[in-house]
Amino acid sequence: LQFAILNTLAGMCPLYDPTAILPHEYVEAFEKFIESGRQISQDGRDLVSCLEDIIQEDDRSMCFHIEVCLLSLLDFNQQLGTLLVHYPDYILGFLSTALMNVQKKLFEQSPYLGSVKPIVSVRLKGASLLGDSVNKTCISSLRSADAGRLILVRGTVVRTGPVKLLECARVYQCTKCKFKFKIQADLDLQNPSISTPTVCRSTDAKTCKSNSFTCFENERETRDYQEVKIQEQVDSLNTGTIPRSVTVILEYDLVDFCQPGHQVEVTGILRRRWKTLVSPVRADLNMVLEAKNISILNSVEFSIARTIQSDKDQEFFENFWLDARESVLDKKMTIINSLCPQIFGMHKAKLAILLALVGGVSCKETNSVAVRGEIHCLLVGDPGLTLLG
Repeated sequence: LQFAILNTLAGMCPLYDPTAILPHEYVEAFEKFIESGRQISQDGRDLVSCLEDIIQEDDRSMCFHIEVCLLSLLDFNQQLGTLLVHYPDYILGFLSTALMNVQKKLFEQSPYLGSVKPIVSVRLKGASLLGDSVNKTCISSLRSADAGRLILVRGTVVRTGPVKLLECARVYQCTKCKFKFKIQADLDLQNPSISTPTVCRSTDAKTCKSNSFTCFENERETRDYQEVKIQEQVDSLNTGTIPRSVTVILEYDLVDFCQPGHQVEVTGILRRRWKTLVSPVRADLNMVLEAKNISILNSVEFSIARTIQSDKDQEFFENFWLDARESVLDKKMTIINSLCPQIFGMHKAKLAILLALVGGVSCKETNSVAVRGEIHCLLVGDPGLTLLG
């Protein structure tokens, strides 16, 4: 079954029509998946237990998240999981509605738990096992055919933008017929904004020709927003290939999740975004990735977990320093010469690169100023001196 699922996801053309299923059927199917207990986290909790913990929180204005494993969803319902991969914009809304309905059920059963939280975002994980159509080897492999689909890319964060407050929806009311409607921001633009409506959106628009509206300031919908840029990892490229980069959009609790220098694995929806329209310049667009989950690959926990791969590696490491035939200085030179052995000499440059790779220990000074443990390394020289070797 798993082999058939992976083969289904590896194809570019989905086998199912998303409009063949009614919206309420999507919601009911996701509710059954959440309540089935099919997905178990590393600490032994299912999705219902995670929702109970969210309900017990006091602050209703916070953004909470819940992790959904794509493999568990595919094992539960192959059609539902495949549609989520190929049509995430259309399907994720039903999953969010199902999470809200399950919250309400839990709250009705035990009102003393807390309160229903209005903002619970979905974090998708497990996309690295879903074939080449989802798991991209590098950023250069992204194509326009991938737009609107769920993909996974890896890269290094090279720039982080400031955290902004994005106004995504605004509520208006017609002063004539008192019809209340919501206008969403156009997120396909580089600088999304909400324009004042020019006509009433009521079903009786033919009779109501009013162009006067009242904006409800207390019903504006806002979210935290940040843009970061990730670049391809050099070790995944061929010789002479220029590393490409892509802009990643972070929202809600993913804001400030990563910093420059972090190697990340991003699962998200690839989108086309129009640049700012300026007359008479030709309209242009670029590709951005709306993140649905981020994992930091070079975090402290991840690095410690893979520092010593086996007992044999640990034994080799200890014997290397206990060997009395070489001095400590000779051992350090052996390590330096082991870095890029195809480049002769340049011991100082290699030592600087090693110190940057190994890093240090972050600390706080007496005035509570954080001092980072990693350093930057800049190599300057004439062309042909293997600076990019």
